[in-house]
Amino acid sequence: MSKPDVSATKKNILNAIFNNKKMGIKVMYLDAVLAKDNLTHIVNDNVMKIYYAYKHCYSQLSNELVKDYPEEVQYTNPEWQDKIVKFILDKKESGHTSCLEQGSVTFVITGSRTMSHQLVRTRVGVGIAQNSQRYTPVERDSEIIPESMLKLFEKNSDIESRYNTTMINVYDLYSKLVELDIPKEDARFVLMQGVKTSIQMTFNFAALYRFFEMRLCKRAQWEIRNVAKMMATLMQIHYPGLFDNVGPRCQYLGWCPEHKGCGKYLPKKDVTVISNALFKELTNVRQDTMVIDKYKELVETLENDKELLIKENEQYIETIKKLSFCIATGTPLDYEHKKLR
Repeated sequence: MSKPDVSATKKNILNAIFNNKKMGIKVMYLDAVLAKDNLTHIVNDNVMKIYYAYKHCYSQLSNELVKDYPEEVQYTNPEWQDKIVKFILDKKESGHTSCLEQGSVTFVITGSRTMSHQLVRTRVGVGIAQNSQRYTPVERDSEIIPESMLKLFEKNSDIESRYNTTMINVYDLYSKLVELDIPKEDARFVLMQGVKTSIQMTFNFAALYRFFEMRLCKRAQWEIRNVAKMMATLMQIHYPGLFDNVGPRCQYLGWCPEHKGCGKYLPKKDVTVISNALFKELTNVRQDTMVIDKYKELVETLENDKELLIKENEQYIETIKKLSFCIATGTPLDYEHKKLR
């Protein structure tokens, strides 16, 4: 996962805030700001609740956790951290994600209304509170300007002047309507989509992982993608190991689930995935020693190179089928193996 533009992003307050003044967006890890010196305990409690939830599913636990697990079994204990992270991620990757709902984190995000409309579409497992334009006035200089427009302004002063004039007129009209006792909730109808807003969101960990899968995608809108990068970086700082490899869905699917992808991965319709049954046949050891050695080499190649598991080339699939037959019948693999390589 690429990191936020640190040259334009400042971190402060215990690495709890990313403030990208160039983009006009800010992400604050509220738990860290509120907890101050107690943040370590909050982080540890969050992870251990998830850990114990999984243990309840797969172990016979009594109601006395102290008895079942010694005091040193803690996420913040370096001797146990890697074991706990591996245990949780193994369960997550197996598809068992419900226990991730036991932990939660809270962010305060500042950005445009355009971006917040997308943020609030993430509803399951998320609590949301947003700054209301019904009750709070909107001030001038509170809009987000896309980088594409800023670059245009550098080349075209006429367009920049027209933009600034439009913004001045919009905010003047808004202020005048409020002065004339038009309710703020009605006066806001003249405002632009780029106006700034602030939104507080509490994610359980399952929802947060899903959010990263969707919004770290290169096809996501640039503003929400950068917000997701800031959030992911904050989680990597405060929750070592658990969020190190977050990324878009294509990263683990091996193909692009988007209607129109960025080109890094082929769309699903253009790939042929080796079926589980066929791969199981490839790993079915029923051979003499010489064939088994070659079989092991083949399987190791497949396991270490995910690109070999997903191909749009039909000839490759036919080769795999022949290879499967050779393994099942004990036929020498030399020719087929070289062809695959």
